[in-house]
Amino acid sequence: MSDNQIAYLLDPEIATIRKVQLSTVNFYKSIKLALGHDVVDCTKFDEKHLIFFDDNGLKEGITHYVSIKSLPDPYVGKIIFAAGNIEWTAPKISMSDILKRLTCYHSVLDPIVETSARTHGNVTSYISAVAGFKARIVPFEIKIQ
Repeated sequence: MSDNQIAYLLDPEIATIRKVQLSTVNFYKSIKLALGHDVVDCTKFDEKHLIFFDDNGLKEGITHYVSIKSLPDPYVGKIIFAAGNIEWTAPKISMSDILKRLTCYHSVLDPIVETSARTHGNVTSYISAVAGFKARIVPFEIKIQ
């Protein structure tokens, strides 16, 4: 058995998925380091793969989330896709096949602009001001590195 295992790291903050090496000797420590969190949870992605994620990710003030087909909860932050068998040196699924099963979303603020007109003689002046913002959630694409 190798001392390292290849996994895939999805990083929605920079909209990428890439290969990472995890230590099979200190597997959970390397997972925590790759995710940047100490409180990590795990669930099945499919019959052969697991996902690891920040267990405390769903909190106030999130800027994005990931929805994975067939899994009920949204996920926030980095996600590791790993082989379900520590004896395997890499996942048995491609990064592009993983991306087919998920959608990443982020929030967008659209300004609400109010315009008023004032007429003085033959001259009309238009004044625009931001009256607020309207929020919406939109999907975004993840690139394979």
